Amino acid sequence: MKIKFLVVICLIVSLCACSTKQADVSKDHPTNLVSETKDDSKFPAFNIPLEDGTSLDTTKLSKPTFLNIWATWCGYCIVEMPDIDELCAEYKDKVDFILLDGEEPKKMVDDFISEKFPNHTYKIGYDENGDVTRSLNIMGFPTTYLIKSDGTVAEQLIGARSKEEYKESIDNLLASENGK
Repeated sequence: MKIKFLVVICLIVSLCACSTKQADVSKDHPTNLVSETKDDSKFPAFNIPLEDGTSLDTTKLSKPTFLNIWATWCGYCIVEMPDIDELCAEYKDKVDFILLDGEEPKKMVDDFISEKFPNHTYKIGYDENGDVTRSLNIMGFPTTYLIKSDGTVAEQLIGARSKEEYKESIDNLLASENGK
């Protein structure tokens, strides 16, 4: 009897933990784990395949880059994607926006994006083998890098951010890019 009771309790707890309800990260939220400034450190060299068939060579950036590393199973990643899309539209001439999926099959990512965000304006990148994710020692999703056009990391953000927080970081990136 006690074992059946424990099994039922474990099942209820498991079901509650797997809830599909997403948190609203556009408000004040506790997912802001780390914000680090990486003065004068270069972003590592990667050649990242993109959904349009091209690739991003991180050693040859044409403009400042917003690189967000995410996963389809990450609720916080998914919640912040519409805000990132709005920022991409706002800064499209000044900043490249790449959302790099970490360690999931390309087809799965493409199907997910087609279903959830068919009209996105940011570029989707793939890290199917996890080379980028492991090399960067990604400790949590999402992780965002704001990279100057010379490849210098201006800021690393671990955890979801609100649109306003990302906007502030992007404005700081552009100010540092222009030497202000």
